[in-house]
Amino acid sequence: MVLLLCRGPNALRGASRGQQFCFAHHLQTTTRGVSAHFRCTPSSLWPRRWRARRIGSMCTYFGLNDSKFGRIKTAGFERLLAGITLNPRADKKRLARASTCTPSSPRGSFADMWDWVALPEVGGLVMMLRSECWKCLALVVALLFTGAAHAQQRKGDQPKDVGIDTADIERRTGAKGELSADEGVFKVNLPRTDLKVGAAGVKLIPPLGLTAWAAFKRVGDATMVMGDIVLLEDQVNPVMDVALQNGLEVTALHNHFFWEQPKVMFMHISGMGETARLADAVGKVFTRLRETAGGKGRVPRASVDPARSKLDVTKLDALLGQKGTSKDGVYKVTVGRTVRIYGHEMGKAMGVNTWAAFAGTPQQAVVDGDFAILESELQPVLKALRAANIDIVAIHNHMTGEEPRMLFLHYWGVGPADALARGVRSAMELTLAPTGP
Repeated sequence: MVLLLCRGPNALRGASRGQQFCFAHHLQTTTRGVSAHFRCTPSSLWPRRWRARRIGSMCTYFGLNDSKFGRIKTAGFERLLAGITLNPRADKKRLARASTCTPSSPRGSFADMWDWVALPEVGGLVMMLRSECWKCLALVVALLFTGAAHAQQRKGDQPKDVGIDTADIERRTGAKGELSADEGVFKVNLPRTDLKVGAAGVKLIPPLGLTAWAAFKRVGDATMVMGDIVLLEDQVNPVMDVALQNGLEVTALHNHFFWEQPKVMFMHISGMGETARLADAVGKVFTRLRETAGGKGRVPRASVDPARSKLDVTKLDALLGQKGTSKDGVYKVTVGRTVRIYGHEMGKAMGVNTWAAFAGTPQQAVVDGDFAILESELQPVLKALRAANIDIVAIHNHMTGEEPRMLFLHYWGVGPADALARGVRSAMELTLAPTGP
């Protein structure tokens, strides 16, 4: 709202009523873009509403940018008026009479009569005479009108209650957040300012994708959380353990960049339940992230050359419950699964399979492989492999359009061959459900 404060019906230095209307009409024809509500102290003029057309011209005409009460840029004035959409309602006869008047110059008679004071903190803009008394009165009137406007604010303009205690989430997660009221989402962020990452000569900073986050949304009687945790390779499995142990699901693990050094991984999480429990879980994930930063994570190391492997393949067959093959010092088992793509059956030979490859000795071996799993099998398999101290290195899809949907989980483990085989077998037993037609 814009208040035009005058001393009386002829306050514009002896201007006639028609000239006063001319003044308001000039605002109508020289401002743009936003509907503004103009009021003057003469009571007969207060109900008049005018449509603003050119904000830039208005600021120039009245010397708004170099006001002695503070510099206000045109863009700022435009933001101040933004969103005010009152329907114009004017006396056609008076407006017709006023339209015959023309102001003398852009900084002429009308401009000289007014000083400008901006009150952005209360949402008003006041134009008043160069008189200390009237300046005080103008401020009082502006505050009164602003208070009335706020008191009569439409219900739709009130802050939306998203059903989430945002302060409690910030406290529990240890991270600051932002509310998207229109979507009912509260999102906390943890920028990885501790990382020094470069990608092919480009310095990567948090706004370029190195910010961990978790978003909370009320859904029915529960709350849902989804997030993306930014981790170096040695942090992935220690942080994943905390997520799984505290009721969160790990839904994806992959890279977002090429050529970065050090390599950065992105672990996606989700969960459903009580807000406080989910916030506590996210807080523990963030805490573990901080604890493992700076090279304090875990890297499983082993000295293994497949050319010198001395594995007991018969024992591995028995432990895995599968008949494996050996080639170039690597023992491998493959178990097929079946999906349909575009109505056609695809199976083991087309890449829909789970496999495990071993190399080394019975005392020190390495296993790597890939699990083909249904969505419902992902969390149990993750927990089984982590319980066997086998690291998860990727979770993603290999296909699109398949039925049922199949995810692929890649893993890497180091340790005694028997222990690794038992760990893989425990996860395989969770994926034996038939998937074919």
